[in-house]
Amino acid sequence: MEISNFILSKVEDDFSYQIKLIPNKVLNKMTDYIIVSFDDLINCSLSFKKNVNREIIDNQYSLTKNELEKYINFLNRINDKLTHDEHIDLQEFRIKDGEKIVINSLKRNCIKMCSIKNGEDRQSRNFFVLFKDELAAYIKVLKKVYFGDKPAAKYNSEFLLKPITKKEYDEIYLEALYVMADGALDLKDKEKFEVISSKIKSLNKVP
Repeated sequence: MEISNFILSKVEDDFSYQIKLIPNKVLNKMTDYIIVSFDDLINCSLSFKKNVNREIIDNQYSLTKNELEKYINFLNRINDKLTHDEHIDLQEFRIKDGEKIVINSLKRNCIKMCSIKNGEDRQSRNFFVLFKDELAAYIKVLKKVYFGDKPAAKYNSEFLLKPITKKEYDEIYLEALYVMADGALDLKDKEKFEVISSKIKSLNKVP
């Protein structure tokens, strides 16, 4: 699994921190990845983005700190079974009505993680295959977010920050802004939503 850190530009007085995870078993590393993003308020957003039949399905979820703790505990139970080579039947983590993450065994050493945005709409689903070590790395990232450990803007022993072009940076920044805007809507924070929206508009004007 490839893991990259980014510290994104300010929105008002906030920094947004983003961790991008690309599982080994994906067809396109440019379009298929998982993103964990958070700010100083420890509002965590999850994004499962994948090219499905030539259409980009980007399922995004906003979690409170309490919900993030429950999600980590859910994954820990899955990881414990996977570590002991136990079969994993369908396990669901429900976020909101129709929104959930479903996990089950594929083989003894890997799982299928399916993100569902609308339970009735099969077109809104995508999935990733994670091996044992990848699930463990994903949990470790989430724990760092939960405990407020911010990623460093340089290489360290656990995460690899790869040099990116300005275009790639702008794309990541724009994507993170959309995630944050969605989170502001969920929290009914009108002021923050308007600030983020203005940032999105200004970035979209850049050629």
